[in-house]
Amino acid sequence: MDGEAFTYAGRSGPWVCTISRTYLDGGVLYAVADIACRGEQRCKIALSLGRTPDPDSIEIVKAKCLEWIEQAEARLDAEEPMTRR
Repeated sequence: MDGEAFTYAGRSGPWVCTISRTYLDGGVLYAVADIACRGEQRCKIALSLGRTPDPDSIEIVKAKCLEWIEQAEARLDAEEPMTRR
């Protein structure tokens, strides 16, 4: 199993994404990403990436993490009271 981490400076604070990848039987690539903000885990994404080449696999998982973060921040923005905008 190998992995990588990256940070994203979002509107609601710094986000940390930790990605772990492993190959299953038959060479199928499986990845798990943990997404946290301010030290609290917010989401876990699990993806089966088939036989995706290594460099492409990390980029696919990063894109999924950023997509989830942007959706989460949009939900938070929508929940803010009008007086705080």
